[in-house]
Amino acid sequence: MKKKSKSVNALMIGILFLSISIIPKTSFSQTVQQKEGRAVWLHSSIFEDEKEEATQHLKELLDKYAEIGINNIFCFYTMPDQNQKEWDFLEILLDKAHKKGMKVHPIICPGGGVKLEGKIKEHPEWFIRDKNGEIVPNLNLANPEVREYFKEKVKEALKYDIDGIHLDYIRFQTNQGFSYDKATCEAFKKEFGYSPLDVHQDCGSIIWCEWIKWNAKQVTTLVREIKEIVDTSGKDVIVGVDVFPDSETAKVLIGQDWELWAKEGLVDMICPMQYTNDLDVFRRSVKQAVKATNGKCLIYPGIACHSSHNRNTPEGVIQEVIIAREEGADGVTFFSGTSLTDEFIDKLKLSVFKTTNSESLWNKKYDFIYDFPPILFHYHHGILAGSYPPDQETTAISFNDVSCFLGHVCLCGAGGYRISQIATDLIRGTEQSLERDEFTFISSRDHTVSDVIAYVLGCSRRNDTAKNQYFIDETINAPQRVYHYYIGYHPLKTAVHIVYNKHLLIGNEQMDKLWKVELAFDKDPDSVNQADVKLYQDTMFDVVKDVLLDQKEGLIEVTPIEYDEFLSRVSRLK
Repeated sequence: MKKKSKSVNALMIGILFLSISIIPKTSFSQTVQQKEGRAVWLHSSIFEDEKEEATQHLKELLDKYAEIGINNIFCFYTMPDQNQKEWDFLEILLDKAHKKGMKVHPIICPGGGVKLEGKIKEHPEWFIRDKNGEIVPNLNLANPEVREYFKEKVKEALKYDIDGIHLDYIRFQTNQGFSYDKATCEAFKKEFGYSPLDVHQDCGSIIWCEWIKWNAKQVTTLVREIKEIVDTSGKDVIVGVDVFPDSETAKVLIGQDWELWAKEGLVDMICPMQYTNDLDVFRRSVKQAVKATNGKCLIYPGIACHSSHNRNTPEGVIQEVIIAREEGADGVTFFSGTSLTDEFIDKLKLSVFKTTNSESLWNKKYDFIYDFPPILFHYHHGILAGSYPPDQETTAISFNDVSCFLGHVCLCGAGGYRISQIATDLIRGTEQSLERDEFTFISSRDHTVSDVIAYVLGCSRRNDTAKNQYFIDETINAPQRVYHYYIGYHPLKTAVHIVYNKHLLIGNEQMDKLWKVELAFDKDPDSVNQADVKLYQDTMFDVVKDVLLDQKEGLIEVTPIEYDEFLSRVSRLK
């Protein structure tokens, strides 16, 4: 099976030809177990008040977003009581976005600025009061009635066919803008014996430290209660949050303990607002966020095209997308709908979000590939020349990475990935992770399955006796489509012998027939009748799934072998 087909049309047949080049070959996602998230923060105010004009504007904007694979819309002021439109903006947004395969997440801003109107006008006691007793135009999240108010907002949003509830300004104002109203101070005093106004207001006071933690706890309470509402709604809706980039300072300065939210499963997605042009600072921030959440929720780093903190360039944004992938983020979020201009979109779609004609034809039934857990390694880059900077590390290789490595999803990719997964699971034992470039690999045949295994294991130097990484042993005799692989891991002095009985999938006769269909289609698509095209497509889907889900008994045989025996085989190939 060839790694690349010659015809774009050939990509349309089946799994072999359905490109998922969501990520370019030189920048792989590290822990992605689902399709890469690409989100944008949008504001309903950029659309016209007149429904027909606004609908057309929205359609044109979503068309542009589709060009770079945007699949999540985080939108401010979508609800009828949040904007001045005389028609239901959220209803139109849901209709147009869902037709594009984009998910919609209305944004609710508990700690944002508010106006003295509606129900809020009836409750002046809900406002924050500063240390001098002056009213601040933000609601006090330490007030239980305020939290109930926002919970009702969530319930209203859940009446729509939304995909997520997104919380922005889920915090107090910057620099510890907590409320010092009488009720709040008394609630704290009841618990700790002092009012925050009666103690030294610095970290030398243990009571002041408790005051800081107490306010963070009030915000966490609201997040927890919103998550409970969503989870008990019976709807397939996630909870996402926009957060300040550093979790340690955020919980002290704004009461936003988002690392705890991830740890306790209170949120499904976190979007740290990592707005900077400094790529080193951005990398450290993304790395910290990925580490802090520890796989407990999705991480979509916020990348600003233009914000109050920075004014970026298309080239800078492209580099930050690459960094987010290298550091293991699940996606990215662009700030914002107004600054993600045609200039940025045009350069993104020609680089990190480059698509093929076939990507839009991706059949949803193949989405099961994103459910496979990655193979974990501890890997210092530099083995795959040109792929990664030498001073960075990869922690995982996913099946999505393999598909990008080949340029498409195919049976050979599935076989190579599953064999690598089985081998590393057996070799790992109680080890948490393996060194990716400490393997030596022997294959009985030079074919794409072997290349995939070598790629996953980091064995890029083929038949290089000095490196001893990857060898083809043509002296191994085996029946048609029975392949032998020997894999050794040197730090643990462990080796395995794997036999891949590929013929058991559908039999050699049927496999030969499909191979002829593939060759004929690649040469001249019009020469292949539609019945054979459908047979190829359906069969390839079935066999890929059989391989990845271990649905064919006896397909892959695994036998541990003596390490010395493995080394002897390697020495004969030098």
